[in-house]
Amino acid sequence: MEERDGARRYADASPMVNFCAVLGRFGRRHALRDLLGHGGVPQGWRTGPRLADVAYPDVLVARAVTDGRALDLVLRPGAGPVRTVLAVDRLVPGAVHRVTGARTDEVVADGDGRALVEVDLGDRLEVRLYPA
Repeated sequence: MEERDGARRYADASPMVNFCAVLGRFGRRHALRDLLGHGGVPQGWRTGPRLADVAYPDVLVARAVTDGRALDLVLRPGAGPVRTVLAVDRLVPGAVHRVTGARTDEVVADGDGRALVEVDLGDRLEVRLYPA
């Protein structure tokens, strides 16, 4: 096992083996089977808010789950404390969203359904974005 900037991988293994290790550790039961044989993931996961961009490896995403309306995140710093911006997309254009765990209490989605959320990441941080 090799670790660099807070991310771990099996250095002597193929990308597919590393993918399977992550899937087994963080996936849900029958996730790969459902993805391959049953059309993928639940509707809310395909249409709900999505974490579109983070400053990796400064930000490590431990959890990013949507129910179709809200987005729940668990973030960890990669190499130490950092103030950073998260990009979220697939929001309703022009809609106001409340945010917990961020530097502001709400954001407004732009015309493309994107919003930027600024956070101070010093340790494990839970962030929730949901419609106002």
